[in-house]
Amino acid sequence: MIERAFDAVEGGLYLVLSPDRRWISTTPPIPTRPPSATSAAPASAIRLPATTRDVSRSPRNAAASRTLKTGAMEISRLAVAARGLLPPLWRLLAEFGGARPELRITEAEPDAAIDLLQRREADVAIAHAYSLLPRALPAGCEQYRLMEDPVLLAVHPDTAAAHGLTPGRPATLADFRDEAWLMPDPQTSCHELTRRACGAAGFVPAPIAAATDFAVLTAFVAVGAGVALVPRMALPADTTGIRLHPLAAPVTRTVYALTRGGEAGQPRVDRVLEGLRAVTGS
Repeated sequence: MIERAFDAVEGGLYLVLSPDRRWISTTPPIPTRPPSATSAAPASAIRLPATTRDVSRSPRNAAASRTLKTGAMEISRLAVAARGLLPPLWRLLAEFGGARPELRITEAEPDAAIDLLQRREADVAIAHAYSLLPRALPAGCEQYRLMEDPVLLAVHPDTAAAHGLTPGRPATLADFRDEAWLMPDPQTSCHELTRRACGAAGFVPAPIAAATDFAVLTAFVAVGAGVALVPRMALPADTTGIRLHPLAAPVTRTVYALTRGGEAGQPRVDRVLEGLRAVTGS
């Protein structure tokens, strides 16, 4: 059962295989399992090769995508991806599998999601990296690029008009140095992204509000409280009252899936990866 709706907040998306778990949850990550009685080392340190192979360009298996079936999975995920990617993935798995998908879904920041993956508390992690805030491929993991998500400037129409910014025109961040800024929570990578993008434009943004939910930030934009940088996939369904502009100096967010090295070929993991590729067109 879905315990609560997913929000457009910063985080990491992760899937964990667990045959005895047959429900979706947005509860915090489950506690770390105790180490095996045969060793004090984590299970991942014993069972996983220390590979760092990037397989984002591996060819898709069209036949497999037509025969997707459900499997008991536990997912660590980026919350924005939970809204934009997981509902279509759920539907796809249900349609091709003919049964209710057996997924456990938990939310965390990308670093925490990757940590869960490496501790074998997650089997697939969906995370992201900004072009101004790159993330190294974790040891022992394989990476599958899913999509490029452009970062947009969200402004009130009156603010855009005051800067002579016509609809669809790329925005130069330096022109908005004196505006009030609406920023993601300081503990998130999206907050750091805003600081770096503004810094590259030659100024330090002056925030008047911070929130983990981009819908809150865009709601403030809609009443003229300030401006914000928002990844396209994080936009709420209703963008009434705001104007969205690409950046003159583009910033993108790469969304990708991670698995432990050598485990992508496992049937249940492969089905989820194929489903994610189908949903994103990657």
